[in-house]
Amino acid sequence: MKLLKNLLLGIGLFLLLLVLPARTQAATFDLVKTSSRPEIYINMPWGRYHIHDQDTWNRWGLSWNMVRVIGEDEMKQIPQGPDVTKALRPFGDPTVYVVENQQMRAVTSAEAFILAGYKWSDVTNVEPAITAQLPRGEDLTASVVRSPKDGRIYYISGGQKHHITSQFVWDEWGFAGYIDSSLVDNIPTGSSLTNLVRAIGDPTVWVIDHGVRRGLPSPDALLLNNYSWSDVVDADPALVYSRPISDIFWAPTTVSAPGSLALYYVENGVKYLVKDTDTWTNWGFNRLGFNISPAINNYPSGGTLTRLMRTPDGTVWRVKDQKYKAVPTAGIFSGYGFSWADVTNLPTSSLSLLTYDGVMEYITTNLNGIEIPATLGRVGLEQHLLTKSGDTDNISHYALTNVPNTGETIGSQIRNGVAGTGAFGKLDASIEKYYITMRWNYTDWYEDNDGSCNSSTDGKLDTCVRSLSNTLKSWHLGKKVIVSNPRNGRKLVAAVGESGPAIWVTREQGVVAGLAPEAIDYLVGMNYNSLGSKDTLEYGWSVDQNISLGPLNW
Repeated sequence: MKLLKNLLLGIGLFLLLLVLPARTQAATFDLVKTSSRPEIYINMPWGRYHIHDQDTWNRWGLSWNMVRVIGEDEMKQIPQGPDVTKALRPFGDPTVYVVENQQMRAVTSAEAFILAGYKWSDVTNVEPAITAQLPRGEDLTASVVRSPKDGRIYYISGGQKHHITSQFVWDEWGFAGYIDSSLVDNIPTGSSLTNLVRAIGDPTVWVIDHGVRRGLPSPDALLLNNYSWSDVVDADPALVYSRPISDIFWAPTTVSAPGSLALYYVENGVKYLVKDTDTWTNWGFNRLGFNISPAINNYPSGGTLTRLMRTPDGTVWRVKDQKYKAVPTAGIFSGYGFSWADVTNLPTSSLSLLTYDGVMEYITTNLNGIEIPATLGRVGLEQHLLTKSGDTDNISHYALTNVPNTGETIGSQIRNGVAGTGAFGKLDASIEKYYITMRWNYTDWYEDNDGSCNSSTDGKLDTCVRSLSNTLKSWHLGKKVIVSNPRNGRKLVAAVGESGPAIWVTREQGVVAGLAPEAIDYLVGMNYNSLGSKDTLEYGWSVDQNISLGPLNW
């Protein structure tokens, strides 16, 4: 009856252990012995298990205050199971465990077990309820072993030993120590262990860098960081994946060959010679650094890298201050003084180094060093001017230039008379229809009240000029200006063909420019009165000086 009672109690305790949470600290056991014998047993409700030796006692963290002395008869009535040792296999579990520091450590390989000093004869099978009371520690993996024979240190993996070739490799892997074992001499030799590894069954190549693993994203990243494919070692996945993953081990963006001052930008297996310091700085290579690698000598050349690039879709980009802008037209390209010989064909991925900055401006306040006099202000309605085509009066002018009787919205003011010739003399007929006036910067404009300028009206101060440059005046004639009306979104290309208005007109009316009637009609229309446009317009030199005159539809 007592044996049956113990058996039922044991079954109940076993079921209880199955639902209890994992222990987080070393377990306490009921240890029993008799007064007449030295053997100590772990007493479980269904049996007793002999503690094999002192080493086992120490590893399990047992102490004498756990031991309870019972009678000989009571001891005999408790069924005896297998010994409890430092290496064991729970019934129903194929995994072998070793006990170290009161923790169960799963054995991951035969090499790890043998080289850690264990013997297969040490392994006993025990009830899972016994081992369940010990917390789980780290797995027992393959060891780092030094051979007493040759003094070399090896990492053991996959039934082979891998020589750790240098202190550098040791440090990169972060190995903490090793054991001496002559058993390592009997293990087949595999490839030497480097810090460039590939887990068996995984094509990813990793760089072990200060204890972490960093993926190599491309052949460039391997070669230009001065590694070789022969350095790649296939290693035990348990070892590779034991190192935490970190950021990608990128290829250097710029590379130079040993002993050379030339710097190359590398993209998709092609090298591009960096033209100069200006290119280096505007691409932002100074923030990315560079590497010296003889491998660069084996890369094909894609030409010279400048601040102008063309992507496969045909778009040309200008690089400045680590940003890139699209050059929208060939005319704007030429207007900025760019040269097609400086354009480098690059993959779109090159743009990832830079920040998108929109499209290059089609207007500028400074053209060839000459400032436009005004960028914002109202506009006045000018008269038609005589052309070089032989017209001498209103009738012949309107017939020659095909001026309409009325405009789109300003009515009869389209035909407001021909003023004769302006500051630039007779104009080409192509310019006259869309000409613009401003007080252009080919002379100094000033006011005087002595009547010497013969331009005073209604008591207003005369607008006079001095220090006139005929060279600058010739430069201005026909230059293209883009005028925009923010109110209606319309834009128009005008050409320099006259100068003015008087300074007092700008001061009192805010009028900074004048436009030919057709241009006023298109841009302003009925929003014009006798004092000038009610709209404030925007002005800028056209970057593209070959652009056609008239309405601009982009």
